[in-house]
Amino acid sequence: MMNLIVFVPITIGFVANLIVYVLYKIFLENRFSSIINEIIKLETKLYSLASEKRRIRKQKLKKEELQALYSTFKWLSFLQTSALMASYFVGFLIVATYFSDLQLAFPLEVPVLTNSNGLMYGGSVLLYILSFFIFVPLGLRRPKLF
Repeated sequence: MMNLIVFVPITIGFVANLIVYVLYKIFLENRFSSIINEIIKLETKLYSLASEKRRIRKQKLKKEELQALYSTFKWLSFLQTSALMASYFVGFLIVATYFSDLQLAFPLEVPVLTNSNGLMYGGSVLLYILSFFIFVPLGLRRPKLF
């Protein structure tokens, strides 16, 4: 029978990504969508002009406003990614501190990772890292610009 302690690092990785996703849904989703709608509205106005000279003149006038919107989008993305990295490090510290005694059987004998029996020490850290990468698409969910 498999030991249930194996699922603890996986659960911590999932919960860390779930927390970032909930923060995104509560605080950032409406801001992202309103910024994207403003960008789309501005770009459709600019590219719907028939005259090339008039379009270039309007682009020069609206360039700062458009760049401010893009910069706000990048800033919100940075905040979301920073929250994900912070939750990753907190989870990593929890797993490395409290669950470091978990040993996993590795099918191959790797000189640095495994001992002669094929057991890998620090398997909980490896499981946490792998589970975190599996669940990153949940934590970094955001609307696309294109």
